[in-house]
Amino acid sequence: MASLDLSALSKYTDQLGQSIMKEATLRGRTLDVITVIPGVKYKTSLNLMTDTLAGQIGACSWNASGSTALSQRDITVCPIKVNESICPDELEQYWVGMAMKADGSYNTSAPDAFVQPYVQLKQDGISAMIDDIFWAGDTATGTGNKKLCNGIMQILTKTSASGTTVPVSKSAITVSNAISILDNSVISVVPTDVINDDKLILFVGYDTFRTIATALKNANYFAYTGAENQGGSFMMPYLGTNITIMAVRGLNGTGQMLLTPAWNLVAGVDLINDADEFRIFYDENDDEVRFRAKFKIGAQVYFPQYCVVF
Repeated sequence: MASLDLSALSKYTDQLGQSIMKEATLRGRTLDVITVIPGVKYKTSLNLMTDTLAGQIGACSWNASGSTALSQRDITVCPIKVNESICPDELEQYWVGMAMKADGSYNTSAPDAFVQPYVQLKQDGISAMIDDIFWAGDTATGTGNKKLCNGIMQILTKTSASGTTVPVSKSAITVSNAISILDNSVISVVPTDVINDDKLILFVGYDTFRTIATALKNANYFAYTGAENQGGSFMMPYLGTNITIMAVRGLNGTGQMLLTPAWNLVAGVDLINDADEFRIFYDENDDEVRFRAKFKIGAQVYFPQYCVVF
């Protein structure tokens, strides 16, 4: 009996039935809670006012004392760009090519099935990049994107600002010592002038956040549940205080923490929505579809003396 010979064929795999799923990217969110100053093309000054009051015994006389001082701290933004190119002709050679428009050999765009997740992936990536640079940027010792601009931790630990911060000796945070470190080393040294500020935030990496959450859960402090979303995603009140603990991706893997009023941290940008602004265009000279994003980011702090740096 004759049989069907399929030995020369490979079994069929459907490569077109499913949409393209982009990889997950942890977006940045620091700029959602701190002070953001738009319209900075290169450098701008943060204007500060401080006061020294000197009381006197009441009497019928006039002796001037005390002072009000004006000062400035400059914030400089770094221009950053992302340039990528796609050759639509190359896509034709793979399964994506089946979704190309039937316009002959002139491919002036990639298929929508490719472009939509591609754009979202780039938006998420730029948001993540900005957060990484804001926190961990260091033009001297940084690597990759973190070398493009100086971030807040570089400013607070490697510039003259470090002389007025409240430094805390850094040690490895574990489930067994997290509560002790927070209570006895970090929260106990909050500057008096901001101790009652309702915007006090302890900024930590997501890894440190989970260590703290586990420590509180295990200790069953105040019947603490250990939920990661209390008042916001990966945000929780540190019970018994007016402090909110917030995880930010820019501190991931560093073991560093920063406790300060949220308004005290400043990000300089050109446009508020820089992270979502981009251009996708076809270049006839090189026969490519190009992606271009340009933005500016800079970090600064109004008052270093209100920063507890771990």
